[in-house]
Amino acid sequence: MPKETLVLLSLIAIYKKTINEDKWTSASCSAADKNSIATIKDELITDYNEIQNILEKDYDEYLLSQLVGRNIYLMAILSEIEKVMEEFRQNENIVHISEFNKRIAAIVQREAIPYIYERIGERYRHFLIDEFQDTSLLQWQNMIPPCWKILLAPTIST
Repeated sequence: MPKETLVLLSLIAIYKKTINEDKWTSASCSAADKNSIATIKDELITDYNEIQNILEKDYDEYLLSQLVGRNIYLMAILSEIEKVMEEFRQNENIVHISEFNKRIAAIVQREAIPYIYERIGERYRHFLIDEFQDTSLLQWQNMIPPCWKILLAPTIST
């Protein structure tokens, strides 16, 4: 948490205690100072309540802006790196392995029995899924159509 935020929160805690206990001066405070404080006490309470309302309404946004402000340079660098990587992938016709699952899922969603699975199902009767415990939900969903195709296909005895 930023130092300024900690200072603000500690001051608010002091003001809250002062208002709740209605103790605005110390025992050693002069009568003139006590009168001066008494004349602005209501205004201070009003200001405190306004600050509390603002904090309750906008504190999360304030914290987010503080975090973004501190990390904006790093975020900009990461964004530029991503752009360069994407340009490189496009120029070299490279597709990351994780992208295949998304592309297959898009095909599966568009077609009842996608062509790719129809072709696989006609050629393969068995699938071995190595490291199945590491299979993602998307990968599993991509495997359902060819498995059903094979299971529903008539059995041919040889």
